[in-house]
Amino acid sequence: MRHGGSLIRINPREADSGSVHGIGISAGALETLTALDALLGQGQA
Repeated sequence: MRHGGSLIRINPREADSGSVHGIGISAGALETLTALDALLGQGQA
């Protein structure tokens, strides 16, 4: 990451972000993004 950002890696087989600052989510992309959207959308009317 050149600009100090964090990596979010979504991959059911290889979720490890390695030496890069970030997190890995061991799941499918659609499933994960749908769940994140539902969580982040709570409290918004």
